[in-house]
Amino acid sequence: MFILSLAVFEFSDYNYNLYAEDVRGSVVLLPVMTQTPSRLAHFEPTISKELKDRELDVVFFGSISRRRKVFTKKLNEYLTSNPNRQGVFQTSWKTKSITNSYKEGKVCILPHTHGAISGGEYHRYSEFGPFGCVPVIEHFADTIGIEVYEQCGGVVFASYEDIWETAIDVVQKIDRGLYTGSSQRYANWWKEGIHWEKILPAIYGDSDNLTCQTTSPDAEVGEAPDVIIQNDAGLMQHDHDDRLLSTVQCSIDDSLPKGWCLDYENQVPRYLGQDTLDKASVGQQTFEYKLYTHDGYQHCLADKTLVFIGESRTRYQFMHLGMYLNDKHFMRCEDHQIYTSNTILPEHECLSINEQMEGQHTDWNSWFKEATNLLTSNNDQEFLCDCFRPTNGGSNHCK
Repeated sequence: MFILSLAVFEFSDYNYNLYAEDVRGSVVLLPVMTQTPSRLAHFEPTISKELKDRELDVVFFGSISRRRKVFTKKLNEYLTSNPNRQGVFQTSWKTKSITNSYKEGKVCILPHTHGAISGGEYHRYSEFGPFGCVPVIEHFADTIGIEVYEQCGGVVFASYEDIWETAIDVVQKIDRGLYTGSSQRYANWWKEGIHWEKILPAIYGDSDNLTCQTTSPDAEVGEAPDVIIQNDAGLMQHDHDDRLLSTVQCSIDDSLPKGWCLDYENQVPRYLGQDTLDKASVGQQTFEYKLYTHDGYQHCLADKTLVFIGESRTRYQFMHLGMYLNDKHFMRCEDHQIYTSNTILPEHECLSINEQMEGQHTDWNSWFKEATNLLTSNNDQEFLCDCFRPTNGGSNHCK
C-alpha cells in the first residue's frame, strides 16, 4: 500500500521495521534521539576529571520505575560491602546536585524505565555524556547508531540481568587505569553533538567510514564520509514565490554545537550542516538560510495527513508544528534563554510541551487533553495528540 497523502514520522527504527513494508515511501525516521545542547549545557566542565580520580562509582538520575527499584537495593548492598565507596541512584530535580554527581561519576548507568523492546532513552545520554562518565546502558530494540555510541561515546551495552555487574566491572577497570585519558575524549564527542548527516551514510553505506570526528584540539579526528543531506533540500522548487519562502540571516554562535547557527532576528538556532561550514569562505560567520513561510507550510501540507509516533520529544515536535500552523509563529520556551537574555520566556504556547509550566495540572492525561485543545481552531479537529499515561505505573504510550 502506498499512500501519497500520508507521512508517518517515526523516532524508533525498531517500530519503523515493524510496519514500513505496509506504508512504503511514506515513513520518515526522525533523528531526534539526542539533544545538543542539553538542558545541563551550562554546567558541563571544560576539562573532565580523570575517571580513576572520581568519587562516585555509579550514578543514575531519573524516575524510579518498578524495574529500576532493584538497582537501589543493589547499590545499597554494594555500598554496605564496600564502605569506602560512594554511588547515587535516585530521582532528583536539583540541577546542581545532578551535575555535581555527573562530574564525579565513573559510570553513568541506565536501565530502561519499562522494557528493552523500545527505543533508547537518548535524552539521558545527551545529559550525562558531556560529563565524561562511562555510559553503561541496557540493550534496547533500536539498531541505528549502536556502533557509533560504542566507538565514539564509550557506551557499554548490557542486558537487564547483567547491567549492574557490567557497571561494577567497568568501575574496576577504571580503578586499574584501563580508562585513563578516555573521559575527555568521550566528553568532547558528546559535546559536539551527533552529526547525523555524517553518521547515517556510514550506517547505511560503508561502515568503514565510521569516524568519531570532533573539532576539540585533543580529540581524535578522522576523515568524515560524504554528506548526503543538504540544509535547503526540497526548498528550491519554490524559490520563485516569496509567499512560500523567506530568507533569514544566520550567524555562527559559540553557544551552539558545530554545524548550527543562530537566527538572531528570531532568536532561533538553525541547522546548517557541517558540509555547509566546510565549504564556507575562511572566517565566514554569517549565512543565508531559506525557510518555508507559514503560507509555504500550508501549501506543502495541504490535503496531507501527518502521523508522529514516539515518546515525549516526538510529541514536542508534533505540538511545535501544530502550534505554528495555528498561531503563525514558532513558540519560544525556556531553552531559548540559552541564546538570549530575554527573561519573559517561556511564552504561553509552551504549555503544550511543558506540563509543569503553570503548575495547575493534576495529572498527565488532563494535561494531554488540554494540550490537544490548544491546537483546535474554528471548532475543527485538525490535530489530535493521542497520548496516554497509565495511572498504575505501567508503560507510557504516545501514539
